[in-house]
Amino acid sequence: MENRYLKTLTQLTKRVKSEPPTKYLWGGIKEGSFGFVYGPSKSGKTTFCEGLAMSLASGKKSYFDNILTGKRKNVLFLSLEEYYKERTLRNIKQLEFLKLESLDNYNTVDENFPRLISGSVEWELLKSIIIDSGSEIVFIDSFSRLYSGSIEESSLAKNIMFKLRELTNDLKITLIIIHHTPKLNGRPITIDSLAGSRILAQDADFLIGINKSVNGTRYLKEVAYRYAPENSDTVTSFTIDKKNWLVVSGDIDENDLAIQADGRVNDFNTDKVLNVIKELTKDGDEVKSKDIEKEGEIVGVKRATVYNQLKKLEEKKIIRKVKQGVYVLCKTT
Repeated sequence: MENRYLKTLTQLTKRVKSEPPTKYLWGGIKEGSFGFVYGPSKSGKTTFCEGLAMSLASGKKSYFDNILTGKRKNVLFLSLEEYYKERTLRNIKQLEFLKLESLDNYNTVDENFPRLISGSVEWELLKSIIIDSGSEIVFIDSFSRLYSGSIEESSLAKNIMFKLRELTNDLKITLIIIHHTPKLNGRPITIDSLAGSRILAQDADFLIGINKSVNGTRYLKEVAYRYAPENSDTVTSFTIDKKNWLVVSGDIDENDLAIQADGRVNDFNTDKVLNVIKELTKDGDEVKSKDIEKEGEIVGVKRATVYNQLKKLEEKKIIRKVKQGVYVLCKTT
């Protein structure tokens, strides 16, 4: 009798080639995958995820130095920790940043939704609200609201991760879970920083760390991806503006953050871009941003970071924009 579970590599190869390719949503997060954005309290995890969720829902073409599809997605943001009013006031500011009055395909919940998903009734309710929302991408804030007990217990961790994987596969969604870590007190954020790390890291498709250094510098770290190479050399520092939106500062070495004690953010990316401009200009010559971008990539500065540094240099009056995409050095430089 033929075993219905058994397939040859030839059969699966033919099947996969006939199916549409799976796209990346952001960075190493593939559609249909699930994983964690994690870090210590007040580091910016929720704000990062809200920005990503709104960017995906509104059809933005990029977010936080990474390219997006540019197509509007149906998103559900399940906030199980925060009262709806303060959360919504923050979301209103984020909409102002996007120059939007509303975002009807960005769904969330009010105070009537359970704050703890601990039993079969709550898990069924969680599943039904995802289905009813028609969401393709689901954010849950936070992981600690999905269980009772200690996540360090392997049996509990395995059970929760199995449920989340089944939810992801059955509903064909991308699931992004916000998870807390203890205070790191200046230590780098790693896989071991994740509570219940062994089981959680083993089953997750992506691990993105958000941390805050001893001098207050916030940064994002690509800790691990299952389906993409992570940038292990540097982390990306950021600030949070008055609209509760993340503003990228630049790529830096995580170890440098541990030794900075004067509160300054390392600005070597700004210096790199300025040096590129100086190399490309002579006696007040104009330089195109696409040429700066090309040379910036050669010296290790990502495309979106190049444009962030151009804005910083323009604000400091080190360079001047002649017209769209064209700059010159100011005479005092």
